[in-house]
Amino acid sequence: GIGTNSSAHNFLNDTDGATGSTVWKNIYIPASVKTIRGYAFAGNTASAKVEIPSTVQNIEEHAFDGSSITEVKFDDASKLTIGESAFANIPTLTTVTLRGNGAKIGTKAFYNDGIQKLNIPAGTTMESGGNSFSKNESLTELKIDATTVPDNSFVDTPKLAKVVFGENVKQVNALWTGKQSEATGEVVNRTTYALGKDTIFNCKQDGSVYYSPFGISGTLNVWGLQSDQVFNNGAGPVYAFNNG
Repeated sequence: GIGTNSSAHNFLNDTDGATGSTVWKNIYIPASVKTIRGYAFAGNTASAKVEIPSTVQNIEEHAFDGSSITEVKFDDASKLTIGESAFANIPTLTTVTLRGNGAKIGTKAFYNDGIQKLNIPAGTTMESGGNSFSKNESLTELKIDATTVPDNSFVDTPKLAKVVFGENVKQVNALWTGKQSEATGEVVNRTTYALGKDTIFNCKQDGSVYYSPFGISGTLNVWGLQSDQVFNNGAGPVYAFNNG
């Protein structure tokens, strides 16, 4: 594997600034690599694009944490596990391309980044309550086809205006974007598309406070649900309408 799993940071820029990683434009991981170890590129200041080949099966905790990469592309993430905070705290990271079905995304794996649009393929799993993509405050569009969308997966995503839940989504938890409710006073302007015929959208009631997977205030348009469903009253789950 690459790196030593040490917070000593294996690939920081050289002190002379001439031949160091600050001048890297692309980071290609060799096909012989199966593991990118913890902290391998953490703190690296190169404004580089990263390409992860299908041979990589494990990206350990904090591998790119706090770096300055701008894009990461996964050729085939079907067998890939992305560890805790592996790509966290990278405001320059605007583009993430996930290919393949089956990636396992850990706690805060892409936390506090600058991702603008995101497509999560079928078969992807996210850590329950793990804030896998939370605090991506520039995220405007999300297409997700994971079987389950857990609580607190996308907290603090205030610009998220368009969400498409794919045909393979079976369950969306009420708090997938955190506690957006009348109590918090958040305004969420969002259009949601439910493509699956039997997706369950869980609502939640906590005393007098109600939580909805669609947000609760602002302009909310939901396409794919039965028109007579009341989806923000906390009374129970809501099912996507079977158009077939």
